[in-house]
Amino acid sequence: MTVFFAKPKGIQTEVVFHAPQIRINFDVLKSVRVQNLELPPGIEKQFTYQAKDKDSRSQTGKIAAISSAEAEVLLTGLGYQQIVLQEVLGGRENPFTPYYEIVVPPKTPVKKVIKK
Repeated sequence: MTVFFAKPKGIQTEVVFHAPQIRINFDVLKSVRVQNLELPPGIEKQFTYQAKDKDSRSQTGKIAAISSAEAEVLLTGLGYQQIVLQEVLGGRENPFTPYYEIVVPPKTPVKKVIKK
């Protein structure tokens, strides 16, 4: 079997690049719409907590909040008392969870009594 290859076609050796003219209108930064923009909320930190629930049982877990004061308010709203918070350093456990997600600890399972 014989295979014949075609001769390569001539390639243009000169490529001309025309850079577009870019003009930035900085006057837009002076507009009312830009000046009235609100800053985004602060980035939440993670805290570990130890607390007592309404039945005085010890509970531990993690919660995300902007500050320890906000974390304490969130935990108090869940009915916890005697709250001890510790900031988790070194980043978030899962960087793909949204910052606004509030992690609520699961309820302890209730044992069902079956009557015979």
